Amino acid sequence: MTATAGITLQRTTDSFLHNNVFDLFSLKDRVVVITGGARGIGLALAFAVAEAGGQVAILDAAPDTHEHYKLLQERCSKVKYYQSDVTDYDRLKGTFVDIVEDFGRIDGLITAAGICPDQPFLERDPKSVERCFKINTLGTYYCAQLATKQMFTSDYCSSKGAVLALGQQLGAELAPVNVRVNCISPG
Repeated sequence: MTATAGITLQRTTDSFLHNNVFDLFSLKDRVVVITGGARGIGLALAFAVAEAGGQVAILDAAPDTHEHYKLLQERCSKVKYYQSDVTDYDRLKGTFVDIVEDFGRIDGLITAAGICPDQPFLERDPKSVERCFKINTLGTYYCAQLATKQMFTSDYCSSKGAVLALGQQLGAELAPVNVRVNCISPG
């Protein structure tokens, strides 16, 4: 067992005895967000996630997906495209909220969004360098932070929503026998 920043991880060295290798690599029903997934490496990784049984939320700045996206839709149990920008934190934050609303949660993140300007070092324009860092570095940082926040809060929020619904149901059901039910939610 390992404790890191308040998180306790259960680790065993004999999991191979209880699982087959395909189960260990399975993404069955896992929701994976892939940035830069409209084409190229990101789209290829979306096919890999689908092949492993996962559901895919593709996020890209491109207005449209590659023609192979239709094949992905045929092979994936659930896939959805979100046009967003990994350098626009506020927009990205809304996109991650939309993904959780559509899929129910986020289990994994692949940050494939990136650019590689093909320019010699001595001729490289500072704006081009800045754009590269924004997409490749800050985009990855923002997405990792937002995905992690959703991973930690989605179960909490849904469980508290269920408690609220239960309180309403019990209040209606138990009112005829003079039992009062209250539910107080923080915030």
